[in-house]
Amino acid sequence: MFAQATRHTICALAFLGLVVSVADADLPLDQDVVYKIHDDPNDPNSDVVFSVWLTLTATARDGDSVGWRIKLMQFRQVEQGGPDTIWKILNPTIPSVDGRWWINHADGDNPQLGEFDDPPRLAGTATAEDQYDDDLEYDFQGTEGTGVTPWDPTARLNYEFILVGASEPLLSGTGDPVEVDDEEDPNE
Repeated sequence: MFAQATRHTICALAFLGLVVSVADADLPLDQDVVYKIHDDPNDPNSDVVFSVWLTLTATARDGDSVGWRIKLMQFRQVEQGGPDTIWKILNPTIPSVDGRWWINHADGDNPQLGEFDDPPRLAGTATAEDQYDDDLEYDFQGTEGTGVTPWDPTARLNYEFILVGASEPLLSGTGDPVEVDDEEDPNE
């Protein structure tokens, strides 16, 4: 009797392990999404002056709708002729009921970069990578009017980035077009 109960328990655990591994296999791979803010938001050839890099991991799925969490968020202020200033935050909070950014993808198995063009409102403080730099208060979100002009894809963002303790924003914009990219590391 003990052997039969043990065998049923082992079978149940094996089945549970199979279900968990199959469910994990249904989630798309992590995504890197970079929002590049240009010196002139309407000129695709102008210099990138600031970027926001999100490393996203899928944690839930309902058909082609995928729930994403942010594992890492980095901000980079591009310094002409000098080192860039970088700020980071691990696992920032997404202000939604379940803490996920839900996106309805055309194909949940193959998310496209342009489908990440409307980020939720994200606000908080990111830590400076260099201990001698001030931390960064950030507040940004997507707005309506995304598309392919002047970049393919293009997002429109409301944003404000301000150094902790400063009275004026480092950078701000309302509905500005922003380039969406998928480069692997904004520090390169």
